[in-house]
Amino acid sequence: RGAAGGGVATAAAALGLWPASGGGASPWPSLALVVLAYVGVELTRVFTDARIPQLARADGVGALSGIGVGLGFAATLGYLAAIALATELTQGRAEAGVVERLASAGTGLWLGALFVPFLLAFRAGARPATDVTADAAATAAGGPALLPALAQRLRGALGRLREDAELRRFLLARVVYWDGTMALFSFFTIVASTALGWQTAQLTLFGMLGLAAGAAAGLGAGALDRRFGARGSALLGTVLLLACALALAALASDAVAARASAAGAAGARARAAAFLATGVLASGCLGLIMASSRALLARIAPAQHAGEYFGLYVMIGRAASALSPLLVAVATTLSGAPRSGVLGVSIALLALGAALLLRVRRC
Repeated sequence: RGAAGGGVATAAAALGLWPASGGGASPWPSLALVVLAYVGVELTRVFTDARIPQLARADGVGALSGIGVGLGFAATLGYLAAIALATELTQGRAEAGVVERLASAGTGLWLGALFVPFLLAFRAGARPATDVTADAAATAAGGPALLPALAQRLRGALGRLREDAELRRFLLARVVYWDGTMALFSFFTIVASTALGWQTAQLTLFGMLGLAAGAAAGLGAGALDRRFGARGSALLGTVLLLACALALAALASDAVAARASAAGAAGARARAAAFLATGVLASGCLGLIMASSRALLARIAPAQHAGEYFGLYVMIGRAASALSPLLVAVATTLSGAPRSGVLGVSIALLALGAALLLRVRRC
């Protein structure tokens, strides 16, 4: 029911963007709907991710997590391709902004279509083996009984966080290396535009190839999980992404230096190709990190508290999500160059995150 509620809220909020974003409309309803959709997505993730330990055998957790990540990347690629086709078909035939509005609102239909199989599969299935009795009673009672029950569960989850050293080590490592990952991908387009002069066509190509690489890495994460374990796979993805960030920093610096010289144009195409290839490889590392991190938590979390552990996973990750933009802003201001701020912060956080991940027991 929790997953269904989050999914329905997200789909409804996205669909509501169509009337809310019409010409001359106030931006506040659209902003409120975006916030509702964002919260709904995060809540849905908690409930669906908590299912993983119950749906897969111990040796299949990594494969199931990777399939979820891979299909997510593939679905995004498919949706963007549909938007591109719609843009081409309506060019010169529709008023400005219609395709953009349709793309935003259409995510509600897209989510509904892809989420219905999950709801149908589990509407009569067993609930996860978690401590849900109090939650179910409080939800049925509704109103005043619900908030105190949820507050009590939150206190219990935070209490277990204080007692579980393994969980603390993993969440700390994940916050650090995930912020390094977000620093790279959130500002990748800025680095590519300022250092290499990429335009819309190059950025679009990177986006499409990056999604394909993420899908492939997610679908292949199960094989790596069986070979190296969840921690080993997460560490591998983090170290490879660190190597990609170092390579991108070198390529960006070389491109800026070459553009300042008369002979720089000769190798511009080769540098752009290398930068694109490295960015696509980094996108594959992102898929691996997402799949293996979730599998690692699924193995650390006791079955009876899986929902709480995944709730902490999402809550702490989002609470720390402002760290990387702040660090990038500070580093960019001090260095005077966006590439130094973005790639410097990413390299530092990924290196620290990998070191912290070594302290997590093998799973």
